[in-house]
Amino acid sequence: MAEQSVPYHFRVAETGKKYALNGDLERALGCYRLAMRLTINNKGPELFFRHYLECLVEGLELNGDFDEVLVFCDHLEQLHDQLDNAGQLQRLDRATNHQRRGIVYLKSGQTSLAEVALQQAVSMAGNNLPLAASLLRWLQSRLTISPERIAQEQSKHRYFSVRKETLRPDLAVSITDDQIFGPGQSLTPK
Repeated sequence: MAEQSVPYHFRVAETGKKYALNGDLERALGCYRLAMRLTINNKGPELFFRHYLECLVEGLELNGDFDEVLVFCDHLEQLHDQLDNAGQLQRLDRATNHQRRGIVYLKSGQTSLAEVALQQAVSMAGNNLPLAASLLRWLQSRLTISPERIAQEQSKHRYFSVRKETLRPDLAVSITDDQIFGPGQSLTPK
């Protein structure tokens, strides 16, 4: 991708990824939200918007904002309910949504809800979601799964799309807190 042809919203999202990988999730989340707004305002392809939304939801999960993640999961499920297409890609997207819901329930100690959601994920995706299958087996064996162990499994299965090897730091832009959050809404320096 030629650098001059890279949309600004993509550059903002890459900046968000840099923040996320450096542990500044609030600024990362702000960048993802800004990238989503810019994509909508510029009538960018839905593919970009969906990627930024994925980054946002990942950041919320990592930040422990589980209720907010579940709201996104609910919205996505409602969207799928409205679609007539039951193709393979939609089934995998829906299964991935159940996997995320199950993981969030598991992280928040709601193991019975986690088991139901992970079972739905595995039923829909078969062998395509090995993380969901692994966590489901552990739950069904009545093993206690620590947050650290969940994180290890997520890393092993490349659950998060924001990773060092997916970052394009050369495309990130210099951006101020006023640009990310709006005038006067800066975070205190970390």
